Amino acid sequence: MNQHTPAEPPWFAQRLAALDFECSDKVPETARIVSCALILVGGGLPTDTRTWLVNPGIAQEPGAIAVHKLTDEHLAEHGQPTAEAVGEIAKSVAEVVAAGTPLVGHNLGSFDLNLLNHECLRHLGDTLEGVCRQPLTRVIDTMVLDKHAAPYRRLVAAAPGPDGRCGMKRPFVLRSRHDVKVADLTATADWLREQCDAIAKERDAFKRAAETADEKHNDACIVNECLTEDLAKVRKQLAASQEAEGSLAAQIHVLVGHDLPPEVGLNPMADVIRERDAERQRADRLQRQLDDATFLPPGRVEDSGRWQPGYQQPKPTKETTP
Repeated sequence: MNQHTPAEPPWFAQRLAALDFECSDKVPETARIVSCALILVGGGLPTDTRTWLVNPGIAQEPGAIAVHKLTDEHLAEHGQPTAEAVGEIAKSVAEVVAAGTPLVGHNLGSFDLNLLNHECLRHLGDTLEGVCRQPLTRVIDTMVLDKHAAPYRRLVAAAPGPDGRCGMKRPFVLRSRHDVKVADLTATADWLREQCDAIAKERDAFKRAAETADEKHNDACIVNECLTEDLAKVRKQLAASQEAEGSLAAQIHVLVGHDLPPEVGLNPMADVIRERDAERQRADRLQRQLDDATFLPPGRVEDSGRWQPGYQQPKPTKETTP
């Protein structure tokens, strides 16, 4: 006959270790343990209860005393020294972890184990996992299970109800109300997504416009540089032309023989030249008329320069005889 081994019971029917702390304030990094309870239950074994009352050595916050009712005076009189109590608690937890027994507690993972870990660092010089010589992998946080099992549950009432107990005003929120809220949030999310898409398109359009403006600006800078170079060349040519004009005016002034004011430019000089040529032609014409009237032979035309303004009769020179 085959011998059948009885099936192993589910984990919740095996040995469990409930762990809970009361402390001096609500911040696990700074709080001090004032009491601890470690209760081993299930697994077909007797219940094993271990409790500690601890003197934290510091004043507690009034809000903490209002919760657990353990005053500073009571703890100073009846509490165990902190370092001694933390050592015993850490040792008991290490024994539970070594036996493979899961630790169970409400908000255990977020608060209680962090509280004990900082107390171990403060008084034992090592972390909780360092004291246990292994990581804490078997932790059952009933707060996590509660949120998973009843995600739509309302918060617990802070003030006692008519029966004197703190409880929930209503155990659950109706699923229909939840569905309406989800639909509303979904519609809001869709609208926000459309707005994000529109903003992204507008951003891309602005980006393209900025790139186009930047290209135009670069082209304008290049054109500006070219025009600047051309303007510099023109200014050099103008300066050279003005210099040549000044030189030409000086030459004309010498040729004409008039003391012209320096502000007279090229155009007045040209008028003077034309006037001089006209006067010379007129003098030559009068000379020819005079020669014809006096019957002078050809070749005896007098120099017309004698009729020019400012002409002086040359002084006769003595001829020397050989």
